[in-house]
Amino acid sequence: MPTVFYNSHATPDVYAIIRAVAPAGFDVLTLDADSDDERKARLAAADVAIVASYPLRRPLIDAAVRLRLV
Repeated sequence: MPTVFYNSHATPDVYAIIRAVAPAGFDVLTLDADSDDERKARLAAADVAIVASYPLRRPLIDAAVRLRLV
């Protein structure tokens, strides 16, 4: 199952919209807090990252060992 990470911290309503439009079989990861440590942990498990309002800088990219698409 492909794992998609939404890189920006958002409200539960925004996360619900993202999950509703994600294709069947995709696991969507989101943030509980606006934290780079949490971003790094989520990115380490992600195949795909959606980058919206928060930039994907080098320390985050370095943590993204499975990432195949941004």
